[in-house]
Amino acid sequence: MLHRDAAGAIYFNDCQRWPSNSDPFAAVNSRDKQDWRFRPNQAEVTPNVLNTINMTSAEKALVKEGLYDVVHGTNTYKTGGDLDTIKPAISAKTGTAQTYYKGHETETLSLASYAPTSHPQVVVALAMPNLSTSDESNNMTLAKKIYAAYWSTVQSKSTVSSSSSSN
Repeated sequence: MLHRDAAGAIYFNDCQRWPSNSDPFAAVNSRDKQDWRFRPNQAEVTPNVLNTINMTSAEKALVKEGLYDVVHGTNTYKTGGDLDTIKPAISAKTGTAQTYYKGHETETLSLASYAPTSHPQVVVALAMPNLSTSDESNNMTLAKKIYAAYWSTVQSKSTVSSSSSSN
């Protein structure tokens, strides 16, 4: 989530601020990485589990396979194919909801993903409300930029393809 402070600086959750005169999304692709960087965790948080779902190993495997196939499957209707250039491989669930804002039809795009698929270390969850119906790839574009920033800054293992049309 983006936050703006009283001075106009922009923050992306735990990221350092961007100057108010720059585009925070462009900063992710900036060659001059002095403008931003992820800060280390300030504190550990223990989750408060509210509920669990009992599943067999076969059921868990089927869910994981489905999340992987959203990105890497062969179905022509897969919704996360734009993310298949990210290495290490990610698994995801995408969503699109028809919404209305001030009397105009809009869309809310969502994405819940994790990487690497084989041994998850990071989760990216996005909800982007009130977008134009022509902005269908915004969640993919933002997710790719977040993963690229994470792997290059935190893990130093980004191999996001620069040849993809969604970059």
